[in-house]
Amino acid sequence: MDQLLGFVDPSKRTMVCKLHKALYGLKQAPRTWFSTFSRFLLSQGFLQSKCDSSLFVRKTTSSITYLLIYVDDILLIGTNEEFIQTLLIHMHKAFSMKELCHISYFLSILVQSSPHGYFPSQSKYATDIFAKAGMKDCKPCATLVFLKPPLLPHASLLFSQPFLYRSIVGALQYLTITRHELSYVVNFACQYMHSPTNCHFAAVKRILRYVQGILSHGLHFQPSNFHLQAYSDSNWAGDLSDRKSTSGYCVYLGANLISWSSMKQSTVSRSSTEAEYRYLAHTTAKLTWLQMLLAEFAIPQPSLPVLWFIMLVRRASKAEVRERIDWVTDALNATRAVVEEGIVPDSYLFPSRNIATKEVTSLEVTSSEIRNATGLVTPAIAASLGALTHTLGIFVPVIGASGFATAAVATVIGTVVGSFR
Repeated sequence: MDQLLGFVDPSKRTMVCKLHKALYGLKQAPRTWFSTFSRFLLSQGFLQSKCDSSLFVRKTTSSITYLLIYVDDILLIGTNEEFIQTLLIHMHKAFSMKELCHISYFLSILVQSSPHGYFPSQSKYATDIFAKAGMKDCKPCATLVFLKPPLLPHASLLFSQPFLYRSIVGALQYLTITRHELSYVVNFACQYMHSPTNCHFAAVKRILRYVQGILSHGLHFQPSNFHLQAYSDSNWAGDLSDRKSTSGYCVYLGANLISWSSMKQSTVSRSSTEAEYRYLAHTTAKLTWLQMLLAEFAIPQPSLPVLWFIMLVRRASKAEVRERIDWVTDALNATRAVVEEGIVPDSYLFPSRNIATKEVTSLEVTSSEIRNATGLVTPAIAASLGALTHTLGIFVPVIGASGFATAAVATVIGTVVGSFR
């Protein structure tokens, strides 16, 4: 480390300091902390996940324990409360930590527990975004975007406060952790971070007005099976400015939505087939990763996962189609491989039944239609849904209070716990 200003040794100006201990705030500090904590967990019988390096799993013949860490925030879940209490004692002896007991508020996510599962939401976080934008008392609306472009004066002029635009849109990105229907419009808003116009900021305010109408809504993790289903779709050349395609997918674990995405492809596709195959390969990779993650959780799959796609998965299983679309050979071969190996069955779905279609063409989808399709509910509805199954005595303490956890793994863990209850 360079010598501190005001404390430089005049006779040794070219010398640097050798640290005997990592200091908080240095670039190397997180890596040093993670290495130290990883060695501690390995000494306690945990194994580091191959799917996510921040996940640690400890399996015995009678219990299983999961530990998810991101910087100094830890989520600890297990079926043996006695072992968890012993582990916490050892952790307090080795490190200076604050224990927050059962999960309730974690990384700006409010988690409500009930006999019917878990209900994560971000109502408080969304309220803070309204305060930042000066829209606490804004009027709610039913749609995410304007059906017709608003006729604003000076709409094409650059927005006078680009830092405010970037701050709000960046905050909305974190809101998509529990508000999957925002993925498409937030991704669209992110494409104009460098030079937003007045029209773009009007679109962001429209998103906030929509969120105001569903402020108390969130996801509901209920008892269910562990069957994986994925829906994928692409909107070919949907962006009129550069003719790039927008693609999206959503993955269900039983009846619970656990993963979703909506993004614009990086290259221009020469046909709808090319656009769909590119994202089909991406969705297949995501589905395969989730299979590996569930295997590390020691959760057997009741059947092969199902990948719903508009009539193209069957096409991917036919070898003669390769010569017709040489420019997507890599994506085609990757998809065909998992179909032939039995990882993903040969299935398809028509557009009217494909939930992912709403993720890429949400211009005329109302909030009620999205909630009905994907299960976005209020706490009162969540409390009345589902039925209590066999209880495994899941104990969920939380350590730490700030940071950003691995959302995908945390969501799967929450679904697993909700299904076990």
